[in-house]
Amino acid sequence: MNEVNTARNCLDQAELKEVDFCGYRFTWSNKRKFPHTVEERLAKALSNQRWHEIWHYLLVSSHARRHRSDHNPILVEANVKSIEDKKERKRRYRFEQMWLQDDECESIVQQACVQGNSVHSNIDAVGKCLMEQSRKSSKT
Repeated sequence: MNEVNTARNCLDQAELKEVDFCGYRFTWSNKRKFPHTVEERLAKALSNQRWHEIWHYLLVSSHARRHRSDHNPILVEANVKSIEDKKERKRRYRFEQMWLQDDECESIVQQACVQGNSVHSNIDAVGKCLMEQSRKSSKT
């Protein structure tokens, strides 16, 4: 337990926080069939306040499926803030009725919500994931 506390203290001193996650939550599997399946989220991305000042959009996702490995890779997406972005007000998140028509909506909401997180954190995560899904859908 001492090593866990040391790691936590290190993260606290560096003011590192976990970046919002979107997509399939688990990054590792024992690759066994149900009911012997074990999945865990081992890979995470961390950032500090300085990163949030530089990057306009920061999101971690794990949509790729593992093939030979027992690990899913994670992808960190980021966009640089421009001077214009700093002047603009943050766009307000609003739930779009069209998302209810998307077959993946329920799955996205379930995966974005984390038990133990505040309702506000879960709403933010769901909003980011749904907007990302809309962005990807509009490209196809």
